[in-house]
Amino acid sequence: MTTTEINATGMDQIFSNYLAIVLGEKSVPRKRGVNRKLFQDSLNLYASASGARPNELLKAAQSGDANARRLLISAAVSGWRRQTESALFTQSEGLINV
Repeated sequence: MTTTEINATGMDQIFSNYLAIVLGEKSVPRKRGVNRKLFQDSLNLYASASGARPNELLKAAQSGDANARRLLISAAVSGWRRQTESALFTQSEGLINV
């Protein structure tokens, strides 16, 4: 298993938990300023970064569609990976231009 596969597996579990919180299957962690909307916004942000339509997938997942649930989690993991790669590329450009 490569580092990317390990990271994707870990992020899959994180976003699976995010989705469970957004769907009300898990309780929101008890921390000041943390609420279900925060988790939903975060999940939507990463899913959007992958090119998915997170609101449509979320509605389908809420209605019990297991395929929509898997697609939303995959989209969020893909979005996270793209944003991470972009951030690393930007940082590496700064090192080259030194």
